[in-house]
Amino acid sequence: MGLGINGHALDLAVFQTADPSMPTLCKEDFSSWCLGLHATVAEVATELAKVRLVGGKGGQWGLHDSTGASIVVEYVKGELRVHNNTVGAKNEGIGVMTNDPTWDWQLQNVNNFAALQPSWYNNNDALRRIVPDEPWYPWQTNAYNDEAPRVPEPIGHAYNLLGLPGDGSPPARFIRVFYLRGYALLTVPPKDLNGTLLLGQELLNSVYKVFGTIPGKDARDPLETTPISTLHVTSNSTKQVFYRSRYDMTWRRVDLGRINFAPTAPRRTVEVTKSQFSYIDVTDELL
Repeated sequence: MGLGINGHALDLAVFQTADPSMPTLCKEDFSSWCLGLHATVAEVATELAKVRLVGGKGGQWGLHDSTGASIVVEYVKGELRVHNNTVGAKNEGIGVMTNDPTWDWQLQNVNNFAALQPSWYNNNDALRRIVPDEPWYPWQTNAYNDEAPRVPEPIGHAYNLLGLPGDGSPPARFIRVFYLRGYALLTVPPKDLNGTLLLGQELLNSVYKVFGTIPGKDARDPLETTPISTLHVTSNSTKQVFYRSRYDMTWRRVDLGRINFAPTAPRRTVEVTKSQFSYIDVTDELL
């Protein structure tokens, strides 16, 4: 059915202790266990209650399949938590996942930005005032009259997003994707796969981490940037993966339906990331 999984950091995660009466699974093997033994999100959700997951702190997972089902799996204080993250045909679900903190905290944080809106920021009509003309001053330049005859008046556009966090923290990225995707789907929903991929690309761009701007033990740590971005297209009729790297923003596609995944099939690899900036020279087209 095209089951997929994404691992995320969750420093607050505390896994379970082993139980002799139940199968025990190490957290490092969790992804392989999910993908190797299950075909759907529902299967994983059912079987999770039958195993004990052990290991050090940290880690949460997002799982999705070709039916559109999606869940978030995390362990908090040794307790298994499975959250429904399915968006649905009518865009009624959450459909967003980042790192720390826990899932319930992220959802509560969404409420802190309820003042954001998809329409023109124009709720201060009752306060709007005409700037008075004061011609008796000899240095009068009419600057106010020319630039802001009425106040308060939005200076430009995009004020509907005033307050949208712009930092690189997981909560900020969660909020940005939640609201930007929601507004885009509300006002100009994609009509086809091309439009969907374009929206996905723009959302990924909105949370891109610029290399060297995210502090850590070492600012040059490749984990403190966005080394690779992926888009997944899964349904009962097609399974595709699009990817790009920090060094080459051109999207590349892998049609999984054409790949031979049989155990006896020869292994093939493809270079995902490069070590230097890549470009396409079109000068000859202008000569």
